Amino acid sequence: MNTINQKSYDNSCKSAFGIRPILLRSDHLKFDKQHYFSVHVHNTYEAVMVKSGAYACRVNGCPLRLKKNQLLLLKPGDQHEDFCEPGLVYSTVLFDLAVLPCPADYKTMLSESILPAQQIFTDRKTSCYTLAGLMQGEMISGNRFKSIYIEKYLLEFFCCLMEIIPEHLFAPAFLSLFRRNDFISALYRIFDEHIDSDLSLPEMAAGFGLSESSVRQKCRQYLKTAPSGALRTYKVRCAAQLLKNSSLTIKEISARFGFANQYHFSRVFKKIRGISPKAEKTSC
Repeated sequence: MNTINQKSYDNSCKSAFGIRPILLRSDHLKFDKQHYFSVHVHNTYEAVMVKSGAYACRVNGCPLRLKKNQLLLLKPGDQHEDFCEPGLVYSTVLFDLAVLPCPADYKTMLSESILPAQQIFTDRKTSCYTLAGLMQGEMISGNRFKSIYIEKYLLEFFCCLMEIIPEHLFAPAFLSLFRRNDFISALYRIFDEHIDSDLSLPEMAAGFGLSESSVRQKCRQYLKTAPSGALRTYKVRCAAQLLKNSSLTIKEISARFGFANQYHFSRVFKKIRGISPKAEKTSC
């Protein structure tokens, strides 16, 4: 079974583009008598995780039952009603996704053809349930750093969720964006490791373990430029940050990013940014 692993998601999070979960609510529920939640339509994602007891529901009219250590992922647009029996203990995490840039054909992370029964996954290590509990604990704590911890636990929760969902159940547009982010973040990491040199295409390909033609094709596909153009743009973007936020001279910055001299640096910088390095620095 192919799934998206945590390393891929971590790469996505570190890129200039991103797929980021946004926590809306997380609840821990216990029932000592029967309870019914009437039909409602989801506008966001909801993960339902059973700790113990009997949980039954309908998703888009299809009856489902969850067992211990199973997780139901509801997506935007799903019709949902819950039937809760005495002794049921479960947690929920409601979240949305910030997707940048958002493809025109992107609707949800899950395939439009997915069946309700395929939206049930096994959380064998109960990692998702545990992380939901940690988020719930921080939400009611007096910890002044709780927002940082909640974000950390939410990212871990989303990583775990990505790992238990088979790859073929993701929407093609979501997978495409994920792979785009994964490539770009890996490319930028290679650039960082050789930021003071004029990295060649063979060296980039070796860093990826891909052929030169594959790296060239992916740069054209994802960044609309050649690998050399991607490197120049990345260097200029990093240089602009130093011009704004450091006391380094233009000559020192040009040397740090491997330009032959500051005049060459200035020409490249102005071509990409539309203003000279001096103008960039004085504008701050």
